[in-house]
Order: sequence, then structure tokens, then C-alpha cells
Amino acid sequence: ITGSLTASGIQSVDFIRVTKQVLILNTHGSADLHVYFHPSSTNANKVKIAAGDQYTFNIKCNKVFISGSAAVDYSLYASLTNITGAFMYEPHMLAGAGVTE
Repeated sequence: ITGSLTASGIQSVDFIRVTKQVLILNTHGSADLHVYFHPSSTNANKVKIAAGDQYTFNIKCNKVFISGSAAVDYSLYASLTNITGAFMYEPHMLAGAGVTE
């Protein structure tokens, strides 16, 4: 997946299957990206990917949220399992330390 964010934009990327690994590259722009797994995540629960960097998440999920304070292009690669997304918790069902606090 190749995507772009508008200024102060938030995108949700939904996967048809549960991921095994997600790689996000912020090598196309000059602004930082923030990646998180709950729409209400605080800054403490967001992973910042600086311009020119990339980050690999070894994570089982069916959705990822990406935001930025400025317009930025990014690339996202995901390894998928054979598990359908219906077997994952919906993000709004998860809350607490490490998720929304």
C-alpha cells in the first residue's frame, strides 16, 4: 500500500486478514508520521517515524492508524496470516494502559 496524508490527517488502514508484520516507510517526505492501533491512543502510545526512517511492527492486528502534522507520503507493507479480521477485537473494545492511557 502506498498512501499519503493531508495536513493534520488521520488514516485508518484496514486489512482483510490479521497481520503478522507491518513495515511502514516514511522515506518520501519531510514530515514525521505517527502510527498507532487505537483511534483514541494518546501520544505516549503512538510510534513516531521520523522523515527518512522506517519501522517494522511484529504485530497481530487488522487495523492501523496513521497520522501526521503535515502532508506526507508513505509506504506500508504487511505480511498477512490466514486468520480473518473478524477474529480480532475491534479497537473501540480495547482500552487502558498501553492502549489509550
